[in-house]
Amino acid sequence: MQPFENVSYQQQLHHLQDLVEKVLPCYGLQGAKSFLLQYEDNAVYLITTCTGERFVLRISAAEGQSAVEQWSEMQWLQALRRETHLLVPEPIPTHDGTFVMSATVTEILEPRQCVLLSWISGEPPEPGIQLEIVERIGAFTAYLHLHSEHFVPPTGFVRPSWDWERLFGVSSVLNNEKVMVSLTHYQQEVLLAVSTKILQALNLIDKDASSWGLIHADLHRDNILLHNEKVGIIDFDDCGWGYYLFDVASVLDSFYRRVVTSHEGYPMLKEAYLTGYSRVRALPAHLDTSLRIFKVMRDMVNVNFILSSKNLNVQAWGYQRLEKILAQFVSYLEDSLDCTI
Repeated sequence: MQPFENVSYQQQLHHLQDLVEKVLPCYGLQGAKSFLLQYEDNAVYLITTCTGERFVLRISAAEGQSAVEQWSEMQWLQALRRETHLLVPEPIPTHDGTFVMSATVTEILEPRQCVLLSWISGEPPEPGIQLEIVERIGAFTAYLHLHSEHFVPPTGFVRPSWDWERLFGVSSVLNNEKVMVSLTHYQQEVLLAVSTKILQALNLIDKDASSWGLIHADLHRDNILLHNEKVGIIDFDDCGWGYYLFDVASVLDSFYRRVVTSHEGYPMLKEAYLTGYSRVRALPAHLDTSLRIFKVMRDMVNVNFILSSKNLNVQAWGYQRLEKILAQFVSYLEDSLDCTI
């Protein structure tokens, strides 16, 4: 039998569907319909019951977050649901009360971690979004960080740290010889130069309770949902320890690339978001300089993902995206305004 990553994309989807059908009865959802929403690392499905109730089933990639890391994610989501007004997914346990279950089928030998979450209705922000709504998104981000400041993790809580070591150090693709030799000499030089500059910049930023804590870590446009003027946030799979400005830079960068209709309109959107945030939680001095640093770190998350992914879909679009990111890195190294968010 071929390893899962070596079979075709369609065969992978077929095997994952077998896994879905095996897992659903554990939640009392036998007979429910499943619809694939995304498959680039995790496989994410919309589950709809015969009564119209909807859920999200996430099947993690073999190299994805561990069972204890996903259990920890569920603990934070439960705390957010219990202790705040924020609209985030609710973890749904199996019949035996487990929030993370391990499952496999004949064609998928590596156990996959599965979680079920409540469905959050809404659509991502679109061009022409009202500035008042953008302010609410900023306030939501700030409330999320306020909760993080006071969150006491339960015993056994484990989440990754989105720091220099993870993005540029031993844990990164820069330490993977096979990946590095696949890049041109120029690409290698750019990545190593950015690594050095970011390390120097982070050494000048305080890492205290006001700047560092539990963050969403993947807070881009597609994970922000708007419905009846309410804001919801989904996909906490990457949540972990990091600088709060990492989330802020992630939102602003995705708005700059995918929401504004022209670069001239971006400053108003940025101001609205930061105004909403600052009404709830103070922003640090020298904000623009810091945002550039964390935009680069956010982009480095994507570089690591693209260059390490075994997913055929990611491999199809990844290298075009990589070229754009490397161009932004060059702008950062040259202190060009093109890198400003």
